[in-house]
Amino acid sequence: MGLAVTTRFDLVDEKEKESFTVIHIPTGFSLSDMTLFAQTAAQAVADIAGCQVTGSSITVGLTFPGGLRTSATIASDVARKAFLQFRVTVAGFFNKMFIPTLDETKTVGSSDEIDQADPDIAALVSAQEVGIPVTGPATVSFGNDRIMLNTTLSAANENHMKKK
Repeated sequence: MGLAVTTRFDLVDEKEKESFTVIHIPTGFSLSDMTLFAQTAAQAVADIAGCQVTGSSITVGLTFPGGLRTSATIASDVARKAFLQFRVTVAGFFNKMFIPTLDETKTVGSSDEIDQADPDIAALVSAQEVGIPVTGPATVSFGNDRIMLNTTLSAANENHMKKK
């Protein structure tokens, strides 16, 4: 499994137009070192760009040897997306997830409703609702950027969208 660490910087100009740039970080550094690098690099980017740097994120990319499937299925189409919406621990808020391409056998009949009884769908929904066990007694839970954890599925359907 190969690793690649990137830092994304979000920028805003005086017209409130947003953009971003990415800087790659060599592997082997601690998170605190990468954070210090990102803070220093953000200042350098802001000084050169003349705009406001509004945030940064550090991403560790993973490469799966050969992918998780040897090839895409014949009916795969990134414009057909699975849309899952979950209630979260804070009332009135939701998390949503779009999965590009959806196997048509995972819908109910000829509708756009995702078949929650399908074993693959049920496994993903369960992971979203209760988390995924990792090393030791810990469980990693799905949530959003406000640390609101998913609790229950509230919508599951297929959406037809522009390719992205």
